[in-house]
Formats: sequence, C-alpha cells, structure tokens
Amino acid sequence: WYKCNNHTTITTASGTTTSTTFSLRVSDNCRYYIDISDVYNCVKEASDSVPVYSLPALTCQPNDITVCAGQITGNGNSPCFSICATGYIISYQWLENGQPITDNVSKYTGSNTANLCLLNTTGKNGYKYSVIISNICGSITSQTGILHLANAPAITTQPQNACVNNGAAANFSVQATNANNYQWQFFNNI
Repeated sequence: WYKCNNHTTITTASGTTTSTTFSLRVSDNCRYYIDISDVYNCVKEASDSVPVYSLPALTCQPNDITVCAGQITGNGNSPCFSICATGYIISYQWLENGQPITDNVSKYTGSNTANLCLLNTTGKNGYKYSVIISNICGSITSQTGILHLANAPAITTQPQNACVNNGAAANFSVQATNANNYQWQFFNNI
C-alpha cells in the first residue's frame, strides 16, 4: 500500500491479500493505492481517495454578557453569544439552561448558527447559554456563557431647590440605587 501519489509506503498496513487495515490521521487525507502483481509480474494499480474527517473543534468559547435590565433589544442592539468552530460540514444547536432552542421572532435569532442573539432578555438573569457543534464524526459542547442583567440606576431622593445669597455656596444632594458614578450638570436658565 502507498499513499499520496508519492510512493510513501504505509508500513502499518496489515491484513490478507484481499483485505488490509491501517490507521489514518486527518493529515493523511489523500489518495491511497496498491500495486497488485501476478505470477508473471504483471502489475495492476488500484486506488481510491479516502477522505479523513475529525470532530469539530472550538477555537473560541461564548463569553458572559451583561446588559441593562429592560434594555431595548433588536435593531442591532441585541446581546449575542458567539463561538468559533472548525471542522467539516458542522451544524450548531444552541441551548438555554441546557435545553435546545429554536429561532423565534420575539426571543432568539441564530439558534442554528455560530451567533445566538437574544431578542428579549426579560427575566433571564443568570440564564446559561451553550452550543452543541456536530458533524459526521460526532459532536462537542461549548462552555457556558451567562447572561447577567444589571439594574439601571434609579434616583430615590431628588435634589431640592436652594435659595442663597449671591456669591454664597449652594449644596445639593441626590440619592440613587445601582449607581457607581455621578455627574452633576449645571443649566443657566436666567
């Protein structure tokens, strides 16, 4: 037995005159052939292409995503989980909390692609998203990406008007929840 049209002998081949077995690697994807001779040294060459496939492989995993609770999604604003996969004729099936999902105009797009976009995040804080990637050799499952919903800041105590003498300092205060940064603005409507 030989491989790849360069007369590389397959030394691991074993078997009988009618059947031979040997191990292949993905890098061995080429034409295999055998020279068969008779008692008169007449040679007949037989060959066949043997495609060698492997399981799909993930080259990047879905990341966790944080969005503001109540954020309007759709129109390019949707949070999306993405993966990178390689392999021969691969298919995708996204899972939400371990259950298969399908495209739905009010919930998801891309449930059978490398990119799953969420069209509605209401009530999905902590939901886990992963994808099964499959081909003729089998399937693998990605790691999990988690959707985090962050609460938007809310003012609990509004600033109050202040009357002071010209040139005196005025003090203003505000109280808010879910805020980590404050930016005061001044408007002169006089």
